[in-house]
Amino acid sequence: MLLENARMNHACVALLELSQHWETGELVKTKDISRENSLPHKYLTQILLQLRSAGLVVSVRGSRGGFRLARHPREITVWDVFQAVESTGRERREGKAGLREGQRLLASVWREAAGGVRETLEKYTFEDLRTAAQVYHI
Repeated sequence: MLLENARMNHACVALLELSQHWETGELVKTKDISRENSLPHKYLTQILLQLRSAGLVVSVRGSRGGFRLARHPREITVWDVFQAVESTGRERREGKAGLREGQRLLASVWREAAGGVRETLEKYTFEDLRTAAQVYHI
């Protein structure tokens, strides 16, 4: 499937975890997200840095530091996460001068497919996911 990949999944899990702490404003350490969700710590750290660069999370350094959402969970969609973690590498690959015609054609197919994916992913905010997770957590 187009979106079934570790980077996207780990990013969404991390944001869902951070959204659980939105109300308190608590900073969450990467190691805690990693441990609670059985995610590789170093890989998760790289992903959170990408999310920070995209303006989805903020980080505070130091022993009491950690990550938190940059804005309310209702203002962050799954599509925002997709753009943050997936589009940068794809744009670099598609922008290479030496691509063959077949590769360029495939790139246009993926862009077209992403249009339908975008419509779906824009429907879901992390507030929606946080609320659903709380219902199932009972």
